[in-house]
Amino acid sequence: MPALIYIMGCPTHVAVGTDLFEVMISGLYGAATYTYKGRTELVAAIIMLVGASVGAQIGTVATKYIKGYGIRIAFGCAVVGCAISIVLKLMPSFLPQYKVAFDNAATFFVLGVVAALSTYIAVKMVQGAKAEVAGKKAATARAA
Repeated sequence: MPALIYIMGCPTHVAVGTDLFEVMISGLYGAATYTYKGRTELVAAIIMLVGASVGAQIGTVATKYIKGYGIRIAFGCAVVGCAISIVLKLMPSFLPQYKVAFDNAATFFVLGVVAALSTYIAVKMVQGAKAEVAGKKAATARAA
């Protein structure tokens, strides 16, 4: 997605849609391959599919209200958050006595980043929806 935005010059919303389409195709191929080899847990996959379906609907609505730069900031925060979590997971290589502490810190850090990004998205969606409703009410009042 960053390459589509910064190298190809695609608008952020087009880059998000294009990236999701590509992930769908490659994910379908990977899922079929792993399933053919008997390496999937179908109940877990169905649960994840339901969650992803709900998340995709929320994400579609969110992109209506969140501007391109907001999506870029959220994506950047997610990437940096994951990088920090990975560093925390690798720290026991140097300090093995603190393995449990680093593992817990990595888990809580990622959960904190996800919670913060979810809150940001929810707040922006509510603000956008309120502005849209206010705009419609104002248009209706002018028409009357």
